[in-house]
Amino acid sequence: MADFTDSWRIHFTELTTLDDGIPTTTTIEQSKVERDVIRLYKTIRDQQTISHRVQLIKERHLIYLKHGIKNLSHHFESLDASRPWICYWILHSMELLNHDIPPR
Repeated sequence: MADFTDSWRIHFTELTTLDDGIPTTTTIEQSKVERDVIRLYKTIRDQQTISHRVQLIKERHLIYLKHGIKNLSHHFESLDASRPWICYWILHSMELLNHDIPPR
């Protein structure tokens, strides 16, 4: 069986960082994140006991999202220009969790 990392690279090459042969600080950091994610997926795949414990706690996610849509904490102040996107992602997350979003 092929190594999981090799398999991931083969199937998801188009999703990996492309630096056009000119690495930058950003592309180097992105590549590190991709390697970390691959290692995490491999760990979960290899240790079935961990994969059985990984679960989505829908109710807690919804509480967090509902709070965020009403009032973002001061930690988000630097992202004021991104507030519409943050609202979009919160609403999108609620929709993915099949939460009814009342029209307003």
